Amino acid sequence: MVDSLVRMGSLVEPMTFPILILQRAGPFTGILIPRTPFPQRLSMKRAFLLPWVALLAISASAEAQTLTFEGSIGEQPVANYYGGSGGPDYGIQFFGSAQALRSRHSPCNGSGNFQGQPSGCAVMYFDKGSSTGMNRSAGFVDSFSFFYASASVGSFKVYDGLDGTGTLLAALDLPVTTPTGGPCPQYYCQYFKTGLTFSGIAQSAVFFGTPGLISFDDVSFVSAVPGTAVPEPSTYLLMASGLAGIGAIARRRRRS
Repeated sequence: MVDSLVRMGSLVEPMTFPILILQRAGPFTGILIPRTPFPQRLSMKRAFLLPWVALLAISASAEAQTLTFEGSIGEQPVANYYGGSGGPDYGIQFFGSAQALRSRHSPCNGSGNFQGQPSGCAVMYFDKGSSTGMNRSAGFVDSFSFFYASASVGSFKVYDGLDGTGTLLAALDLPVTTPTGGPCPQYYCQYFKTGLTFSGIAQSAVFFGTPGLISFDDVSFVSAVPGTAVPEPSTYLLMASGLAGIGAIARRRRRS
């Protein structure tokens, strides 16, 4: 018998398979780099600020597109947490039995029978019903990615309508995350990354699986590979180089 994600006192309660529906915080807005020199009328002060504005825009877009299920939600139903009810307002509404769950291992001290999650203490899972979901009426585009751990096979599907309706835009199989041994040889000790891309505008996404036997974390709406939402070191290097160049130009102008 496979252990459930949730421990009930000293007993481990096996459970049975639902659906989760996920949504994107909107399309990524890139930074346009002008091919021509700055207009002469552009002040050095404004030119100096441009790299920092670009960096802030990149960081904000990355942060706004990842759900970690941490914070004041605790071990409660996700519901409208990401629609402004206690958490960031991404315009996302969960329905069904989607819940945040914290690891029982220190320092998290929750009730979840898992560890090795990619960030923080909490993950998202569902504990009953044949499906659970997340809608965003404004839509999400391009790609979806996440980390997951599962003791039973599942799948993920993206639709252009709310509540998992309308045209199927993309689908992804979710195989069992087989333990690899080591200090924690259980199904919920390692989280694996996966993702997909699609065309069109989606309003919902659905996870299929066994209730209590599959969980998700770091849901990302920026890239088909988790983690790429954060600017890489080369981005910061480029910003620093730009600032150094602007500083050199300012010094030459003062000397002349």
